[in-house]
Amino acid sequence: MTPNNLPCLTLAPTRTIYLNDLLPLMELKSALMNVDFKGHEVNIFTDATAGQFFDQIDVPLVFMEWTLCNRHSTDIVQRLLNFFYSRNYAVFAVDNTKLKDNYYSWPDNVLIKKLTHMHIYF
Repeated sequence: MTPNNLPCLTLAPTRTIYLNDLLPLMELKSALMNVDFKGHEVNIFTDATAGQFFDQIDVPLVFMEWTLCNRHSTDIVQRLLNFFYSRNYAVFAVDNTKLKDNYYSWPDNVLIKKLTHMHIYF
């Protein structure tokens, strides 16, 4: 809405798709991800939006900008982390150091690694 309470018609509607929606387009059964959704990662990585994708596609590494994620409430950030933890992932700094539980002190960028792929070095 504009300051005069009129609808804002300057932007075209945006269509959103989920990671789960990409499954029919996936020719390969593995993928690496580089994620920068300006703090909206908490809405992208949920069972409803990405669970099927992660269950069917082997994603050994997710490179994620963390700067804005830690500004959400604890329960929302924990939901994001639990999405990965429940699928056997752990969070590392880009220097490959495993990060402690206090996500408020995490660096701006993190690596979320599938523990079954720990022999892979990036």
